[in-house]
Amino acid sequence: MKIIFYLKLMRSNNIIFLLNIVRFNPTPISLSLWWNLASLLYFLILVQTLRAFVLVQYYSPLVASFFYTQIIPLEPIIGYFIRLTHINCVNIIFFVLYFHVLKGLFLRSWKIKTVWYSGVVLLLLVILVSFFGYT
Repeated sequence: MKIIFYLKLMRSNNIIFLLNIVRFNPTPISLSLWWNLASLLYFLILVQTLRAFVLVQYYSPLVASFFYTQIIPLEPIIGYFIRLTHINCVNIIFFVLYFHVLKGLFLRSWKIKTVWYSGVVLLLLVILVSFFGYT
């Protein structure tokens, strides 16, 4: 029955076919937005890394390097937006990261030792990088 349904959908437009697959995809009831914390965290870190590459283009390792961080909002066309979103994205990353850890505690994920230890090591690494800087 399901195969006939998908074959009928394939004859129609491809975009409509893909949207119908997403709409009629069977998912468990327990699946909620909390399951997307890891993918949201990955996306935020990816966006943060891309913004860091843009900001690095305007950095100069001279004695007055702090002066260049103050000039960044004035240099590029959207420098102010890039710098402020880079700063605020760190707070959002930590907010999502702590909720991700709390979700793991709530769901008793510490029983899977290797996954839990690697997550704790990554959490400590993110905290150390944020406190000590990028060097």
